Amino acid sequence: TREDKGVQTIPDSKRKGGSTSTTRVLQLTRVELLQWKLGKELGEEIARIIPLRFSNSSILLYENYWNYFKQYVANNIPCIINKKFVLHYLLYLFHKPLAPNTIMVHKAALSDPLNYCFNISTSDKEFKDLIMYFRKVRPIKKKLPPQWKVSLVLKYLKSPLFLQNNSISLSCLFMKCIFLIALASGSRVSEISALRRDINHL
Repeated sequence: TREDKGVQTIPDSKRKGGSTSTTRVLQLTRVELLQWKLGKELGEEIARIIPLRFSNSSILLYENYWNYFKQYVANNIPCIINKKFVLHYLLYLFHKPLAPNTIMVHKAALSDPLNYCFNISTSDKEFKDLIMYFRKVRPIKKKLPPQWKVSLVLKYLKSPLFLQNNSISLSCLFMKCIFLIALASGSRVSEISALRRDINHL
């Protein structure tokens, strides 16, 4: 078993409810681990609610990133999950190399399990300083929007390729329609995504 390979149990003396073993981390999903730990301390209803407070998309993303952490734990057995171990995990992600913003999401995914199960706060200064270093070494590159002139595009739409809606190809008509809708929306993606094609909204 994994216990025979040197998996160690982490004392959790500052919290009620005993300890959390590395084996349990490897066996359970992120939500299951939180519900198990919180259920022992706060009751089943609270334990069911707290891990599911995020949107479904965030829960799925955090679960995926939790699996990254579980794989790192499995690759480093025997290990003790403490602040030093987690800091080295974030450094491992940086060397992969991941962008600082992506590492921040990984850290967010670990925040609840580490806090509730191991009494580790990812808001501690060590974590902030490490992320600050990541941002210094690998700063975010600003992407400027492409330079273009709407007058040139409108002039192009008046060319024979696009001019006659009843005779141009369907693909050209589609591109013309999409561009004019985007132009009318003022680049507000939310307005475009909210458009409906059913008969009552055409």
